Amino acid sequence: MNKSFANSFVLVSGAASGIGKELVQQLYLVQAKILAVDIDADGLQELRAQLPEIEILTLDLTKGKALEEITLWLDKNWKQLDYCFANAGKAYYEPFEKQELNKIEELFHLNVFAVLELGIVLRQKFPSLYLTITCSAMAYWPLPGYGIYSATKSSLLAWAQTVWLESDEQWLSLAFPIATQSKFFDQAGQGIPRPFPSQKADQVADKILRGVKKRQKKIFPSALFRVLLYLNRYLLIIKPIYQYYELRKFKKWIKKQSNS
Repeated sequence: MNKSFANSFVLVSGAASGIGKELVQQLYLVQAKILAVDIDADGLQELRAQLPEIEILTLDLTKGKALEEITLWLDKNWKQLDYCFANAGKAYYEPFEKQELNKIEELFHLNVFAVLELGIVLRQKFPSLYLTITCSAMAYWPLPGYGIYSATKSSLLAWAQTVWLESDEQWLSLAFPIATQSKFFDQAGQGIPRPFPSQKADQVADKILRGVKKRQKKIFPSALFRVLLYLNRYLLIIKPIYQYYELRKFKKWIKKQSNS
C-alpha cells in the first residue's frame, strides 16, 4: 500500500471488523494517526492490543449524541483531520413482508443519516477533509433479501452524485464492494447464503486506499463487478440473470427457515 497517508490524521468508523479493521491495519503500517470508532468495545480493545498506537472510541452511531462525542474528542485530542472513512453499516436479510418499521429506521439511521451527518459536520469543521464512504455494489444491483440495505446504499449514491455535481473540488469517494468474506453478512441473518462472488476484506481495503490516493469518485474493489456493470449497458440480460440466481438462493433459504 502506498505511503500517501503517512502521518495523516484518519478517522475510521466500523473499525472493529471487516473492511474497517483492514483499513485501520493497513493505515497503521504507514504511520497514520488513527481514531478507530465502533460499537464493539471488545473488538476495539483487541484491535488496540494489536496496534497500540491507535486511538479508540466506542460509540453507537445511531444514538443522537454520537456525533457530538466524536467532535468533542477531536477538539480535545487533535487539531486536524485529513481523512474520514465512513465504513460503519448493517444489513438484514429477510423478505419484504417482514421488514418492520423499527428495522427500516435503524438501517437508514446507521447506513445513511449517521454517514451524512458525520461527513457534513466534519467537512465544516475541517474544510480540507477527504471523505470516503463504504457504499455497496447493491447500490447498483439490489438483491433479494436485502431490500432495505440496498435502498440505503442507493440513497448514498444519489446524494454523492449531487455532491460531485455541486462541488468545485473532489473531496468525496464512494466505494462499491461486492460481498466481503467477513462477519458482516453472517450478522445479517441466520445461516444466510453469501452473495456470489465475494472478496477478502484486506483486498477491498487495499483497493479503497489506492482509489482514495487517486481521488477516484467511484471505487470498485472488484474488477469483475466493474466489467459486468459496463457489459450490462449493452447486454441488458446480465443483471436480471444474476438477480434471478440470487433469488433462487433466497427462496431456498426462506423454505429452509420455514421448515426449521
